[in-house]
Amino acid sequence: MIASINTNGKTSNAEIRDRDLVQESRFSGKIPELIEGILRRKIIHEQVLKTGINATEQEIQAAADKFRIDNKLESIETTNNWL
Repeated sequence: MIASINTNGKTSNAEIRDRDLVQESRFSGKIPELIEGILRRKIIHEQVLKTGINATEQEIQAAADKFRIDNKLESIETTNNWL
């Protein structure tokens, strides 16, 4: 993937590889958070397969957005506290 960053009005591009993402995650202490997200997504996927739920990505996103609004989950912090 090619990523761009704009600093002082100047744009720089750099290639970011999988190992760069893993290394940054380790350095920033985000590995536990990433693992939790991966596990949560896998558990949800298993339950969807077990129950036969069938929905498009757009339907899922719309439902998730409505849920966040209804429950005033306006940030990652408030969502994690709710969880």
